[in-house]
Amino acid sequence: MTTKLSDLESKGDSISLAHLGDSPFNIIDVEDSPYEDRSTHEVSDGVKITTKESVEKDGVKYNKFHTTRRAVVSKLKSAAVAEAIANNDLGTVRCVSTTFDNGKTGFILEDV
Repeated sequence: MTTKLSDLESKGDSISLAHLGDSPFNIIDVEDSPYEDRSTHEVSDGVKITTKESVEKDGVKYNKFHTTRRAVVSKLKSAAVAEAIANNDLGTVRCVSTTFDNGKTGFILEDV
């Protein structure tokens, strides 16, 4: 029997935060998860978010979501947010698109 390359690929335990859309979610853990671009080898700051809620993709349920969205990563790495998560005291949030003061669009976390 011939081994297929796809059989040897590692499967991640998270999917993109984009899969949550603007649905509300509850964060129960955040961990560093930098992303390396395969073509340029540049590394972007990122996080992996564990939520109470799950999303199904291709028949698999996920409750871990990764992102390199700068405003989201910055917010989740703040000491105050980390403490609230550790104390199970962070309320429900959602990720929404916004226009920043400089005219650029991006994503932020907001309370629900």
